[in-house]
Amino acid sequence: MDGIRTKKTQKGLNCYKNLTAEYRSVETGRTVNGETIVVKGLEPGEKVVTDGQLRLIHGTQIQIKNGAEEKKQ
Repeated sequence: MDGIRTKKTQKGLNCYKNLTAEYRSVETGRTVNGETIVVKGLEPGEKVVTDGQLRLIHGTQIQIKNGAEEKKQ
């Protein structure tokens, strides 16, 4: 998954709700064909930030670009 970041030994990602970024610690499983399975820390249907996440801070307002909202999850 493009949105996963590693800080020391902890993995996390930014998801968003109501166009507000939320940082989540996650546990990952295996990676198959470049796709990583998140096994803990993310609920089905939650949307993940996959571009520009390195500049985000928890609570930051985000902007959807290039029809990314329609990308298949």
